[in-house]
Amino acid sequence: MFNMKNKTIFKGVALLVLVAIAFGCADQFEEPASPSGTTLADVADANAELDIFVAAMNKTNLLSSLDNVNSGDYTAFAPHDSAFVVYFKTLAILNAALYNEDSVLSYIANKMSPTSVLTIASLASRLNYHIVSSKIPSSSITTGNRFTTLNGARLSASKSGSYYFLNANVASGSKIVIVDLAASNGTVHVVNKVMTAVATASVISSLGMTVSYTTNPPGVTVPATDATDTDYDLFAIALRKTGVCLTLLPNASPLPDYTVFAPRDLPFRTYLASKDASVTSEATAANYINSMSGLVLSDLTNLIKYHIVAGRFVSLDLSNGVVFNTLYTGKSFTIDTSSGTALIDVNATNTNPKIAAGNTLTNASVLHGIDGVLRPN
Repeated sequence: MFNMKNKTIFKGVALLVLVAIAFGCADQFEEPASPSGTTLADVADANAELDIFVAAMNKTNLLSSLDNVNSGDYTAFAPHDSAFVVYFKTLAILNAALYNEDSVLSYIANKMSPTSVLTIASLASRLNYHIVSSKIPSSSITTGNRFTTLNGARLSASKSGSYYFLNANVASGSKIVIVDLAASNGTVHVVNKVMTAVATASVISSLGMTVSYTTNPPGVTVPATDATDTDYDLFAIALRKTGVCLTLLPNASPLPDYTVFAPRDLPFRTYLASKDASVTSEATAANYINSMSGLVLSDLTNLIKYHIVAGRFVSLDLSNGVVFNTLYTGKSFTIDTSSGTALIDVNATNTNPKIAAGNTLTNASVLHGIDGVLRPN
């Protein structure tokens, strides 16, 4: 029988069990230890080649983020001191005889202000182009990598042999000279140049086109034709006619990355002339595209899509034998560099166009100008 005495004993045992569970839970859910360890700021400060980088980051109030293990992981592509000296020399803000590490450090500490020739804000923006808010070990840099920096602009990364490059084949690009200086909150890679952020919004704007989403369908304008034959007016007109321009510049964020192999006007006009002898100039070629005389729209669309690859690939990424799948579904082409020049070697019906003007970098695509028209088999 469950009498009052037994009930009292039961309550006591139950209380002891609850107390034991409470203490056990307290042990089990102890507050985790705060992150600790050597920070990116510590790593940079300890490197004798990064004195100017540290001073510049400190002056612009950016160093605190790299010195905080609670603010997430970062990768800093830090220009070494000699790179900063060269950069300051291009600005012509110091006495020509004083371009050295000490004079640059002195300028940053004593002369840089919100209104100086090199303002604190502009230096901060440039430094932010060298920082990515994730950890990027060198082992993850392969072919066609791209990262969005704290500046907001995209940065291309490539590997060639055992070397790593940023915005390769571009005048403002740089080489990573020291890799994987590890910290508890990320990685530092030392680079040999102070880089300039990619400014152009998209390959559409680099072709002289504009797309407006204030109308339905979106309004698209292209530049007028000219007589130079070395730009991409006809390709731009074809992008508008087929609507492929809206793939390259969709009304979405973030913008996607594509690599566009754009035929220059002369080879494009020559190609159209092979379809219709009345094509004798850029103007007649433009009329031909706009009227679609003798050309089916779906055929032109597939032709244009055959010149576009998803992803971000600079010239360094166009190694021999690389196969690129194009936006023309099921069709691909192969890069052939065996002759020392990057040829787009597709099939026997092609003229093996080569890259004539490569590496126009934008924040949504890379443009390579080619001297022929790719013809899918």
